[in-house]
Amino acid sequence: MQTDRIKKNSPKDILVLLVSLAGAFFSAYLFYSHFKTVSSDSILFKMCQASGVFDCKSVNSSSYSEILGIPLASLGLLYYLFIITTTVIKRVNQNLSDRFLSLNLFFSALAVISILPLLYTSSFLLKTFCLFCIFTWICNIAIFILLWFSFREQRIDFKKNLFSFFSFYKESNTILLLLSTSFLFVSLILGGRYLNTEKKAYQAEKVTNAKDDLIVKFYTAKPVEIDLKNIPVYAGNPEAKISIVEYMNFNCGACRRSFAHTSNLIKKYGDKIKLYIKHFPLDGKCNPIVKRKKSGLSCMASILAISLGAHPGYKKFVQSLISLKGALTFDSLQQAIMSMGEKNIDIKNILTNNKKASSQLASQVQEAIDLKVDGTPTFIINGKVLPSGLPPTHLLDQIIKMEIDRIENLYK
Repeated sequence: MQTDRIKKNSPKDILVLLVSLAGAFFSAYLFYSHFKTVSSDSILFKMCQASGVFDCKSVNSSSYSEILGIPLASLGLLYYLFIITTTVIKRVNQNLSDRFLSLNLFFSALAVISILPLLYTSSFLLKTFCLFCIFTWICNIAIFILLWFSFREQRIDFKKNLFSFFSFYKESNTILLLLSTSFLFVSLILGGRYLNTEKKAYQAEKVTNAKDDLIVKFYTAKPVEIDLKNIPVYAGNPEAKISIVEYMNFNCGACRRSFAHTSNLIKKYGDKIKLYIKHFPLDGKCNPIVKRKKSGLSCMASILAISLGAHPGYKKFVQSLISLKGALTFDSLQQAIMSMGEKNIDIKNILTNNKKASSQLASQVQEAIDLKVDGTPTFIINGKVLPSGLPPTHLLDQIIKMEIDRIENLYK
């Protein structure tokens, strides 16, 4: 009997417990960080972002980190707690040893198989890895190997013991295990939902604070001088007191989307605002802060737009280019010219011989650089520069509304 007990209580059980505890630790961290923002100064955070090779934050917050709204980390945590519980029970109750070893071997095999889709997702979809996720994969493989050797040593009838486990009504310990596992699973789901609610509330508060901070910075910023000489009003009322200047790039998707926002603002505040377009192509061929020289098409588009500023079809030219779905091509430039109702404009001649337009583009680019514009679109409202990028529509709307109220109060 004593020999049998020693046989059942393999030293490998201790190793399984230790590895499972390690896996539970990493899973618990990933579960927590899935919902809560972890300080970038913490040791665990720094480990998981090691040398730019790993990015736990991106992986653990991606859409692939959940299945049916349940964080994968919670399923991993549940698995390790289950292995720990069953390993302890089987060491205490020898009658359940063979059953639980078979059951643990079955689930550990599933845990190893589950690594494959996760490895594929990190390698080909996210193209980055989570260091702590890799640690849990190593734990999964180690647990399976330890259980496999225990299974081979004890020569257990795997099929018989696995299926006999489900006759749980004969074993009070088995009932207790199932109830405990169910309780843990429900607790993790409810806890996850609570943390998710907190996370959404925190993110909403963060957005609100960022918005308030941006508005405060906008009104405390010193106005800058913008050279609008020879720049036509693209939309709105030329006599309006509120001017919006947009630095844009015709080969920029965000710039194209920004025109939908500004069009709605023009419709809403039409006679009270005016919109100017200035150019900041992100191409090294005409922008000295961009190191990479590209096709030069965005530079060509800007030169053409500047050349055609006084033409009645100027707006049609711009609208044709901002409505493009893909990258600029020389054909799209020709089609934009055609949309103006012109057939005799020689694009190559303008690009080659219109030195004035080229000089104006260089001046606009340099002005943007002096204003520390580092991307497109960049909006300047009444001389105050907003951060580069596409701001939320409601933020632009709020700033313009506040500017309208401020100016109307000045003239009362």
